[in-house]
Amino acid sequence: MNILIIQPLVPHYRQSFFDRLCNRSDLLILFGRNDKSFKLSTQDHMKKVKSFFVAGAEFFCIYDDLKKRRPDVVITYGEVKQLSNILLFILKPFFKYKLVFWSHGFKYKKMNLIDKLRLFQLKRADGVLFYTEACRRDAEERFGVKNAFHLNNTLDFGVVLPVPEEEKEINKKKYNIRTKINGIFISRFTPLKAPELLLKLMLEIHKKNSDIGFIIVGDGPCKPDFSSYDFIYDFGRVYDEAFKAILFGMVDFSFMPNGIGLSIVEGFIHGLPMATLKNGVSGVAHGVEVLYLEKNVTGVIADSESDLVDYLSDVSTEELQRMGNNARMFALNNLSMDNMVNNFCHAVEKIKRL
Repeated sequence: MNILIIQPLVPHYRQSFFDRLCNRSDLLILFGRNDKSFKLSTQDHMKKVKSFFVAGAEFFCIYDDLKKRRPDVVITYGEVKQLSNILLFILKPFFKYKLVFWSHGFKYKKMNLIDKLRLFQLKRADGVLFYTEACRRDAEERFGVKNAFHLNNTLDFGVVLPVPEEEKEINKKKYNIRTKINGIFISRFTPLKAPELLLKLMLEIHKKNSDIGFIIVGDGPCKPDFSSYDFIYDFGRVYDEAFKAILFGMVDFSFMPNGIGLSIVEGFIHGLPMATLKNGVSGVAHGVEVLYLEKNVTGVIADSESDLVDYLSDVSTEELQRMGNNARMFALNNLSMDNMVNNFCHAVEKIKRL
């Protein structure tokens, strides 16, 4: 099948996904920008195209590639700010391709104008690929979106075995982790992650239970100074995956009050439940991947800051282990990269036959 994918940005974590798709289809990715660390195993499947902005919306110069390639299926983001989507609708009857949109779905119960325009696009596409099953169900049931499929957005990972307690304690001693129960925050520090809220909650949790500490992995423009807190262990940005695995093996839960995204998958595969706030600091403060979190099954999603503090300051290691085991099994059964690629190929094949 001849597939054309149009991406404004190609992030590094999509490398394995696109590499696997290249092995299963005739694929070309047109992109405007990409992470410097992103490189497909064969560059024949990637092409940078020119783009320009109009009032904050981006238009990609894709006509020549559409004409030359004559794809069976074109896949792009179903976003209003991607102006080239208008061109794709116009050219569709002439080039006879199926038009498919990626979509995060609709976070808000009350739709604004942008959401309504986005829904207008999705309903007129030949198919829609949603990142999670919950997003797909919501779009079908609330908005009547047809030919909707879900991918289960994920990262590439192998099987991560539980770390024996003895090894865990040896590593904690080696890296001077003095607290009994520990959470881990791993992300770049941006406003979305609400760093001030993160620090505030860590201080409140430790004040109520001095046996709880936190490992920090990450850097960024909004990073607080953790140096004066002896229960916060700041390792900065970590590039070495083997060392990162050691850090995951020393902790008991993931902690991200605001801005959950694919980091939840990284925690799950290491057997760590996620602890977060339902609404964060801005009402809807998480990516759609937070929907992988099932309350009291694969983690805790608290209604308020005080509820989160109270829960974590009193939680047992046995409870964390129970939820962590559930999180690991959920990831293994639902969030493998093979599963995401298979979901994609199944959906696109079905849409092509419509």
